[in-house]
Amino acid sequence: MGEEKRKAETILNGARKACGGCEYFRRGQVGQAMGVCRGAPPVPMVVGMGQDMSGKPVPIVNTYWPQVPDSEVCGHWERKVDLAAIDLTKLDLEEAVSEGTA
Repeated sequence: MGEEKRKAETILNGARKACGGCEYFRRGQVGQAMGVCRGAPPVPMVVGMGQDMSGKPVPIVNTYWPQVPDSEVCGHWERKVDLAAIDLTKLDLEEAVSEGTA
């Protein structure tokens, strides 16, 4: 795929559809480019071998969220909600409580 076509496909409503801007992306540490995708299910991985009660070898399996760089194109992309940008004074909490949604 050409670089220009790839760039065009990663833009939606002026926002780049990269993992770092996705609601499901969780960064490992502040300033780190890698994180995990919570939009995809955890992936099982064999981490070693053990033995069952009879001494027969069995795999030891753990699950991990897929690790992705923040610059990768995201297939599950949903715009990250900036909670700090929400103006709570404009919310009608009384109406939400009476409707049972708060």
